[in-house]
Amino acid sequence: MIHIPKLLIEDVVEEHINEVLPYIVNGIKFFINIIVTIKNARLQCTLNELKVNLGVDKRRYIAELNCIRGSAHKVINIKHDTVIDFDNRKFNNYFISKIDLYHKFFKYLLKNNNKKLKQILKSEPYRLERIYDGLEWNFDEIFFVTNDEKKFVCDLLSIIFNYESVINNKSSKWNGYDLATRLDITVCPYCNRSYIFTVISRDKEIVRPEFDHFYCKSLYPIFSLSFYNLIPSCSICNKKKSNTDFLKKQKGLHPYYEGYGNNAFFTYEIKDLDTFEGEKEAVKVKLQINHDPDGKISINNKVFAISAIYEYHNDIVADLLYRGKTYTKSVIEDIVETLNNGESTKVSEEEVFNLIYNYSSDEDIPKRSLGKLHKDIVDRMKWDVSFFSSAHMSLSKK
Repeated sequence: MIHIPKLLIEDVVEEHINEVLPYIVNGIKFFINIIVTIKNARLQCTLNELKVNLGVDKRRYIAELNCIRGSAHKVINIKHDTVIDFDNRKFNNYFISKIDLYHKFFKYLLKNNNKKLKQILKSEPYRLERIYDGLEWNFDEIFFVTNDEKKFVCDLLSIIFNYESVINNKSSKWNGYDLATRLDITVCPYCNRSYIFTVISRDKEIVRPEFDHFYCKSLYPIFSLSFYNLIPSCSICNKKKSNTDFLKKQKGLHPYYEGYGNNAFFTYEIKDLDTFEGEKEAVKVKLQINHDPDGKISINNKVFAISAIYEYHNDIVADLLYRGKTYTKSVIEDIVETLNNGESTKVSEEEVFNLIYNYSSDEDIPKRSLGKLHKDIVDRMKWDVSFFSSAHMSLSKK
């Protein structure tokens, strides 16, 4: 819903890449080491053929592989038994049978001083989509496979681009607390409701925002650590979005790229005159979409249930309308006249209005819970001389 200005994040991108890149490079080199060991040891024979041979070569081959697997946790801090099981059918059928292709793929990520890998980690949202299309085109035998093999590929890439071992690892050199602290985003950009402070007290990590993967990490694990794929969010929005496929099946608004802006805004429907007495039941909050050619606003509204949830914030709107009844334009003019009587420093009607309504500027919205709702409602009321008379007229016609 809320666009996070690029100015707030651009300094963090390079820092994130510099911290995460060596970890991923080590993971890729780990698998290249496995591939080279297999190719050198088996001399193009299959794993099943090696199992038939009970000689020294087979035992040395298995020993070398198990030695690599045993040291894996030192490299990428995870147990690999579920994927790197050298007696496992999937490892034999899906990895060893395509070992040359995987070797080519891993070298492709590292070539030209890790150029492609850096692009994966630092590219902006929709550039990542083009990168994924290119990977599917160049390595279709890895990415266009059966569901069973697809799961194996995802597990494999999840080991290399391991979110849990970096972002969720408190002992990691660069973890979720470091990233969240540097970003300093304090309100969930998906809902603009929940505060997502990062709290560290006396060097003890207390709480931080969750990180939603805009492109779902279970479907696209290769983007698990990409900067623009990590959206600080509240737990409610992170769970609601969950496995929604924003890459292949539908397109949603990316907070680092776009927001509702002036294309959609909150307004209200007055049910009866109790609205002006601060009764929340007398007003209904509505989301009005003015411009949505690509359908992204509607998709976000549906995924995060924005319209349904914001109906429960009618107390905010009722309070603003009650203030409107008390502090009409003429009252504000009187306040300004009184404040400016004999004073060298003059205050404007706009300053008084903003103080009364606790008005949010566009710059304040990403930092303030319900900032967009507050601003949109007050914008509708702002300096409207006939606000109450028009409201009463609309009611009398019903």
